[in-house]
Amino acid sequence: VSTTTRCVPVHLLPEMSKREGTSKMFEESKKATNVHRIVKRPLGVVLESDQTWKECYSSVDRKTGYGAQTKPEEFCSSGSVSQIVDKDARRFWNKNFKERTAVTNLELLEAMELSFPLEDAAVLQIICQYVACHIEDPKLKDCSSWGKVVGDEGAFGLVTVSEFNRLTQRFRPFDKCIANASKALVVNRGGKYSLAKWYHGFVKDWTSILKANPDKFLVREPRKKGAHHILAVEHSKIFERNGKQLLGMNTNYLTIHRSGLFVWLDNGKKKGHQDIDVALRAITGGKEPIISKVYDKWSNTHEYKISLGEPNSEGVVEAQLKKTTDW
Repeated sequence: VSTTTRCVPVHLLPEMSKREGTSKMFEESKKATNVHRIVKRPLGVVLESDQTWKECYSSVDRKTGYGAQTKPEEFCSSGSVSQIVDKDARRFWNKNFKERTAVTNLELLEAMELSFPLEDAAVLQIICQYVACHIEDPKLKDCSSWGKVVGDEGAFGLVTVSEFNRLTQRFRPFDKCIANASKALVVNRGGKYSLAKWYHGFVKDWTSILKANPDKFLVREPRKKGAHHILAVEHSKIFERNGKQLLGMNTNYLTIHRSGLFVWLDNGKKKGHQDIDVALRAITGGKEPIISKVYDKWSNTHEYKISLGEPNSEGVVEAQLKKTTDW
């Protein structure tokens, strides 16, 4: 697994407002012509002691409250059901969705709740409603027969068969995929679950995000074909060279091993840990995460149930959100 490093000149890390600072950095980076390539320095991080994972379940009400959903016959999406590698995962999809190549995240959540009755409802919601629909390029789903959904504030999404395949391959086997995904992407604080702030899902222009948030990191979906078992860690560092202030950007790949270890390369040597946060601190040198749009969507909508109306004559679907405390 290779590690790449990029750096661009940064004449000033603004101490203005965030919006003004971001705009100025973008303009300066566009004008910069003396882009250098530097060699990544070893982090020299001492790993923390191993930690034991424990399954935690809370008394969250498992009822979703979702109304019956219209099920379009066709979706415009790449892939087919036959590409699902895990046999149990393919059997699950065929049983619940037949030959459809994409389903709503709400349909996936309801089906997974029936298949994983012992998993916490909040964990299932995070993985099925927010993670699964952000694994690949959303433009691939623009032409679905759902049309445009308005009023959902990010709670609604489509999950393609290829996204489901990557999710179930990454956190295999299928009967443990929710528990394994939870260890990687869900934060548990005293029985209260939340999505990891650093998970950005599919990101097309992560360099702009790093430039706007120097000395921080993010985790995104890799764009390599067949990269089912890895996550890409992007992080940056401010330093000076020849009297100029530079922002170096590194890419590391974190492999999710079948044994439950998160494995990465440090100065050419493989290292692993059972805690993904320990692995990320070792890779990034303890940097703070860049809060993702996926996390913002979860934060703003996870306490709501969502119901979808019928598409109007223009193909627009009205979504209604209702606070769970009002059920």
